[in-house]
Formats: sequence, structure tokens, C-alpha cells
Amino acid sequence: MNIQDIITALSGWGLPVRAEQLTHPTAEFVEGVYCACLQQVTGLTFESLRDPAASCISSLEIDIEVIYTYALVLRELIRQLQLARLIFNCFLQ
Repeated sequence: MNIQDIITALSGWGLPVRAEQLTHPTAEFVEGVYCACLQQVTGLTFESLRDPAASCISSLEIDIEVIYTYALVLRELIRQLQLARLIFNCFLQ
């Protein structure tokens, strides 16, 4: 896909994108794209995973709960996106 195709596709998901963001992405931008893709494919959002992740972390009685919760949610988002990619690859073959 060329940059304009990507901009059009992401805009269709309600994620406004500039060409500069695609050519020089920041961590925040990439996270937003991952979350948008995951929501489109699975219906999961960062917010929907935050409470279960916080509950899991709080059961460990760790003082730096916020950092671990954020990391756990991001890890789950990435895992779900990887799983969706594998499923789509099976259908494309």
C-alpha cells in the first residue's frame, strides 16, 4: 500500500493520519494504530483491558502498579493483533 492508501484506510476507522506520521512514526502513534487495528479486528480496546489488567497486577501487591498495568495491557493488545494476523494469513493462503 502506498502512503495515501494507508491514510485513507486509517481515516475510515476514524483515525486521522498525516503522511509525516507514517514516514516518521512516534511510539504514541504506533500504539494508536495497533489499538485501532485490534479494535477493528477483535472489538477489544485499551480501556476494556485496563480493569482486568489492573486487577491482575493488584493481586501481586506491587507498588508500581500503574506501570505494570500499562505494560500488561499493551502486551495483550499486541498478542491479540498477532493472533489476528495469523488467522488472516491462513485465510489468504
